[in-house]
Amino acid sequence: MKIGVIKNIIEVLTRVDELQSFKESCFGSLLGIDLSGGPFSSVLLHSLLAREIVVENAEPLEMCFGIGGKRARFSKYEFCLITGLKFGDISHPSSDKSLADPETTIHIRYFNETQVKNEELFSCFVSYKNNEFQQGDGLKMTLVMFASLVLLGNDYRLNVPSFLWKLVEDIPRFNAFGWDKYAYHMTYHNLHARDIA
Repeated sequence: MKIGVIKNIIEVLTRVDELQSFKESCFGSLLGIDLSGGPFSSVLLHSLLAREIVVENAEPLEMCFGIGGKRARFSKYEFCLITGLKFGDISHPSSDKSLADPETTIHIRYFNETQVKNEELFSCFVSYKNNEFQQGDGLKMTLVMFASLVLLGNDYRLNVPSFLWKLVEDIPRFNAFGWDKYAYHMTYHNLHARDIA
């Protein structure tokens, strides 16, 4: 998890009086995660992935590992237990005409480009001042940034996934989106795509 992003979220949303709105969102409970456990260890992850075993009758999208003579499992159940997010519908809103007119979205208001890099979103967010932005846009930017950088772990140099811009214009729908399912599928496929030698 990108600790700097979490600290900036708390600082900026406190400054513009929108922190409580974020705490009430689908990601609010993740602000309480203890971040003092140290940095991410790619060596530890590599070591774990090198111990993956094939188990008959395993559920789809489940990974099993042989550790110390015992079998450990990583599946959607463990992922939900850890994150506490909703494992629900993940239909993409990109073709949904019922969502906001693109001319009125935060994507158009603050970023003229078709694609926005995560670093551009982060820079805009940290410079957010209460009198410079429309009420509620800090929350929307935070939700998009949190989903892209923290939950999905995207690199700062990558573009923000375009469906997030449309989805965030309908906050209840954004909160109801199956973030656990989406993030788990992305995590599983990213882990499985690694070539462990």
